Amino acid sequence: MIAREVGRIKALKQRVTQHLLVEPYRVEADEDRGGSNTPFASALAEEYSFAQIAGGEYRLKGGRMARLVALYKTPKDLSAFDRYYVSTHIPLAKTLPGLRKYEISDGGVHSPGGVPGYHLVATLHFASVADIQAALASPEGQATAADLGNFADGGVELLLFETREV
Repeated sequence: MIAREVGRIKALKQRVTQHLLVEPYRVEADEDRGGSNTPFASALAEEYSFAQIAGGEYRLKGGRMARLVALYKTPKDLSAFDRYYVSTHIPLAKTLPGLRKYEISDGGVHSPGGVPGYHLVATLHFASVADIQAALASPEGQATAADLGNFADGGVELLLFETREV
């Protein structure tokens, strides 16, 4: 049993050090470990600065990430923009080195003050701003940036920033 737990801790440590743990880690309630009230769960929380959340799940405390947010202004032809964005630009952008997650707005972009003048918002997740900058400087990043002129005739604003959970 101890060897199995050491193996699980080593595997988790590898995932944490590779920054791949973006979903909560679930401590299963099985007979060998007794769920989240065990030395395994406590060691996990202490060793890796995890915060326990509901149901025996653990999430990295203060995990830092970075985002690239692309604010696409309203184009001249909405349907041509949407077709091109989905069929060509998304697959191209998904080749960016270090990209962990890619999200886009679904439906209209709204503002409490009225129409914001944006058609689509894309949020790309990376480990750090340095990783975003390296991705943009890469051949894939250069190709993705050059592609903007093919469909984003309304313009685009790019924001880069670090995040932390509070």
